[in-house]
Amino acid sequence: MEKIELIHKPRRKPNGITKAEREARKSDDLLKRDFTASRPLQKAVTDISELKGSNGKVYVLAIFDCFDLMPLGLAIENNMKASLCCHTLENAKKLIRILMVV
Repeated sequence: MEKIELIHKPRRKPNGITKAEREARKSDDLLKRDFTASRPLQKAVTDISELKGSNGKVYVLAIFDCFDLMPLGLAIENNMKASLCCHTLENAKKLIRILMVV
């Protein structure tokens, strides 16, 4: 690979946004990489994505049900602050209440 110069050499050192404590990084893998569920609302997973647009960045946070991958909660904001998580959870609570009635 080196002979034909197919090695990626970063131009700058990556600079992280946050520096978390080592103990804070450890968490239990409760799902053990098993993202299937036998009934609705048994397991849920979340993902956050950064989308770049002409006016800047937006962040999309979604909560998915592992049973059918239905989005339970979704929020879009122009920052990655705690309010993004709170809005996503509020939206998920509203939908779950509707699903429980039906």
